[in-house]
Amino acid sequence: DLAAHQIISTRNIYLDTWFGNWACGGLQYQVELHLFPRMPIYNLPLVRPIVQKFCKEHNLEYLEENFIDILKRNYENIETFALIKV
Repeated sequence: DLAAHQIISTRNIYLDTWFGNWACGGLQYQVELHLFPRMPIYNLPLVRPIVQKFCKEHNLEYLEENFIDILKRNYENIETFALIKV
């Protein structure tokens, strides 16, 4: 279903500093943002525990990585797609 697809096809960025959270402006909550696209960004951290509980109850993996790992993953994806010959 739509909720399961949104949960398994995206991941959050785990940030443990106020500056990191401020700098991302709420976009670190990609799972919640995809589930609730019209929700104000400042409410996304409030629904995070509810979404995590839902995932646990329905055996869905709640994906979250730290900022550095996300940067590495994005760089590798850009590099991979840049090398594709058209």
